[in-house]
Amino acid sequence: MDPIEYVLALSTDPASAPLQENTTAAFNHSFDFSGLLPDTTYFISGYARNPVTSAVSPAAALASTVTAAIPGAPPPPPAVNLVTNPGFEEGESGWHFPAAAFIDEEVRHGGQKSAALRRAFPGRSFIASEKISVDPHAGYTASIWVRREAVHKNIQDESGGVRVLVQWFNQSGEKITRSALVRNLLATSDWTQFEASFASPEGAAQARFVLSMYGAKGKAWFDEVEFFKDVTVSTSALGEPVFDAQAFGNDDDVQDPDEDSLAAPGADPTFRQGEIYSFPNPAKRGRKPALHVECGIADSVEIRVYNITGELVSEVRLDGIPHIIDGKYAYEHPLDLSGGGSGVYLYSVAARKAGEQDIRIRGKMAVIQ
Repeated sequence: MDPIEYVLALSTDPASAPLQENTTAAFNHSFDFSGLLPDTTYFISGYARNPVTSAVSPAAALASTVTAAIPGAPPPPPAVNLVTNPGFEEGESGWHFPAAAFIDEEVRHGGQKSAALRRAFPGRSFIASEKISVDPHAGYTASIWVRREAVHKNIQDESGGVRVLVQWFNQSGEKITRSALVRNLLATSDWTQFEASFASPEGAAQARFVLSMYGAKGKAWFDEVEFFKDVTVSTSALGEPVFDAQAFGNDDDVQDPDEDSLAAPGADPTFRQGEIYSFPNPAKRGRKPALHVECGIADSVEIRVYNITGELVSEVRLDGIPHIIDGKYAYEHPLDLSGGGSGVYLYSVAARKAGEQDIRIRGKMAVIQ
């Protein structure tokens, strides 16, 4: 009787030569194939042959060709965005806004809102996130969408513009260093996404985003901020975060982002009445009306809005440093009248400053849905 051996052949194409073959003289035998790639389809064929002549024995042929898909490794868990309120859909929640910043419901990249900075004169204004817990010397990826309009830097400041930083802090809250995500953007540009990966420094326990207009004037919008731990980032390849202060400027004054650090040249802080009006008036097609109040720098500005029957529909108190608009200090605030519908509304403004007589004014505005 002629000798017989049993063969199991492995290939990725049944018409091509096998990648691997396993043989045995025993009919009932298990085979092991090594070096298989994940998520790859392999064709396995079995037959019997004469080991001397290599002739296939039809009488001892095994089962017909079968197909096997080798599963790959399970996918990594989805990345978790560590930023609170990353798209500003919850207004200022999770962020610190200065007077020059506001939530914009008309200009946005995703969702219904974005964060915006506006400066009429070159200066420094910052929007800062709440601090985020991080691990030391770990990989992180950050991204943000930015839009800008007519951004011009101070001629004396060679590093001015729109910028986004990630600051790193130790367990005691002391700043270790910072990483640049967006560097000194100028001019006008539509929404653009910026992304970068960093290795957190040794000793890092917290991080925060700083969205800023630095030594510049104009408008800038920010939306869809992302920051997540990224196991694909090689910390050994990235090394420690590097911040080139000579080329990029210094941000050591970014300690308290709750107020502007530079006033407009010639802006008069004297507490006295200037222009006070609503805009747009009428507010049409879903646009929110806003109030513009010029009174220098006040301790507080209270705004109340009533419908035509005298029912109070909106109330807000503004504190802190006002915006600087066209060279003047001015408080501006959008009004939420979504529950009131179309109609005529009455507003009252009361600005107060210690030792001075209150500034009070009333007016009308219309809303057309």
